Amino acid sequence: MHTVLLLGELDRASAPTLEAEIERLCDVGIATLTLDLSGLTHIDAIGVAVIVHRRRWCERRGCELTLLADTPLTRDAFAQSSTDERVPLVCERDDHKLTTRARLGLATAN
Repeated sequence: MHTVLLLGELDRASAPTLEAEIERLCDVGIATLTLDLSGLTHIDAIGVAVIVHRRRWCERRGCELTLLADTPLTRDAFAQSSTDERVPLVCERDDHKLTTRARLGLATAN
């Protein structure tokens, strides 16, 4: 299992960074990828859409993408999104199953 801790804001400006990291990890053969959203200070509709789209993208490539952080911020962002797909937000971290953890700092350009 590989976990990426997202830090900062996930929006239109920072979403390409996340997409590139997900693609890179799938390309190197990661079979199970968890995005830890607990470090996000903001996530907008674009951020939600990217996660939903990349989750399906990963599935087609044989990589399971799960989300960690059932926080008010993430619950609200996913509830307010116009996506038809409901993405489960896992509450508890299962650290003993982690083989790798990376931090992905996301920031918007002002």
